[in-house]
Amino acid sequence: MSYKYPEYNFIGIDMYDELVRRASEKARKAWSQAEVETPPNLKLALANIEQIEDVFEEAELERIYLNFSDPWPKAKHARRHSETLFDFSLNAIADFGLQMTNLSLNLHRDGLNEEHVMTEYEQKFMGKGMNIHRVEVIVGEEALREYQQIRLDKYKVREATDESGEDQE
Repeated sequence: MSYKYPEYNFIGIDMYDELVRRASEKARKAWSQAEVETPPNLKLALANIEQIEDVFEEAELERIYLNFSDPWPKAKHARRHSETLFDFSLNAIADFGLQMTNLSLNLHRDGLNEEHVMTEYEQKFMGKGMNIHRVEVIVGEEALREYQQIRLDKYKVREATDESGEDQE
C-alpha cells in the first residue's frame, strides 16, 4: 500500500516478527520498481495492536486498517475468525460513535477493483469461496473533515448563505 499511495504515511504493526520481516521484504520489493531501497512512507513495528493507546498520542492517527486480524490462534476456531471479528468490530466502532464508510459484506461481489491492494490472506480466503468483509473507519479530525467535504460535494450540498455570501445562523 505504501508504494501505491506514496502521499500517505503507513505504520505496519504485527506481534509476530516473521510477519513484520515479510512485510518489510514485500514493501522493499514494491519500492525497488522506483529504484528506492527503503520505503520513505512506511515504518514497521513489532507490537501488539491491543496496546495502540500506549504507542500513539490522541488524534495522532487518521485511519486504521485491520487486515485479517486473527484473534484465535487455534486452527479449530478458523471457521469463525473473520465473520465474528468483523461483527464485533462493527459493534465496537458504533459504540465509540466513529464514522463508518465503504461497508461491504462481500467486497469482490462485482469483481476486483484495480485500486484495491489484496493481501495474501484475502487471496487465500477468496480461493476458498469466502466473502471478504470491509469497513473504513474515520478516526482523525482531519480525515473526518475530508470525508464530510467529499460527501457534501458528492451530493452537491451547500451550506446555507444569505445573498451577501455570509453564513446564516
